[in-house]
Amino acid sequence: MSYYIAVDIVRHDEKLLIEAFNNLGINVNIVKVDSELLPLTDGRVLNNSVVLIRPLSAYNAIYSAIAFESMGALTINSSRALYVCNDKLLTYSYLIKEGLRIPKTYIALSSLAIKQAPTKLGFPLIDKPPVGSWGRLVSYVRDYIDLKIVSEHREFMDFVVRTHILQEVIGLGKDIRCIVVGDDVLGCMLRKASDSSEWRSNVALGGSVEAYPLDEELRELAIKASRAVGAEVAGVDLLVGDGYYVNEVNGVPEFKGFIKATGVKVHEHIVKYLVSILRR
Repeated sequence: MSYYIAVDIVRHDEKLLIEAFNNLGINVNIVKVDSELLPLTDGRVLNNSVVLIRPLSAYNAIYSAIAFESMGALTINSSRALYVCNDKLLTYSYLIKEGLRIPKTYIALSSLAIKQAPTKLGFPLIDKPPVGSWGRLVSYVRDYIDLKIVSEHREFMDFVVRTHILQEVIGLGKDIRCIVVGDDVLGCMLRKASDSSEWRSNVALGGSVEAYPLDEELRELAIKASRAVGAEVAGVDLLVGDGYYVNEVNGVPEFKGFIKATGVKVHEHIVKYLVSILRR
């Protein structure tokens, strides 16, 4: 049995994961996927191996998972799950199929279509592209001027971000992040925007965190959302309005802020899960 962690940058989270392996007396192999050639092969050279996929870059994560799977390894998460999680539209489609609530959403494939958004959603509204993390390119659109500026700016970007996901505003300035490992929800935290001038609650943008009580409804919702996209380790993000709405499922969740908020040692749970699935 062999264990690997695929990374491009070794962050604090990955150092904790390495420590958790070492504490169990397990040697873990670190693969720097951005500086090593990864073969596509049917050699099955990594049978009876598990690779925890942890690159910061979403595409490094997806493509390295593909390579490791071709070598016979079990990847957590799978390339398919990572691909779905990386695309918010794909994620929403899988969530909807499972009957999970998402914010009222429209897709605009052109600057012409985006002009219709106010008649469907009113102002304010949220505009974001299908890909991206840490709140980048997510816009809080207050009026027609904001909408015009966002549309014009994105016309000069790559095709995928010229697609607009337009949504109703729910729970502005805060959301809930739940961490799922296998069939277990480790807990949830409430993320709040850093101040009144910043409406995004991402920890990477300075948002504050605190523990949020986990009840059976949240547990079932987080498990169902992670299963919908095929993720075994996931960060499930929820908005609170007249109930919970699933906003995103992250296939390579960061957990430094979660540990700070909840005290739950996420790295230990992940490593124990990897060991358990390889020994089945």
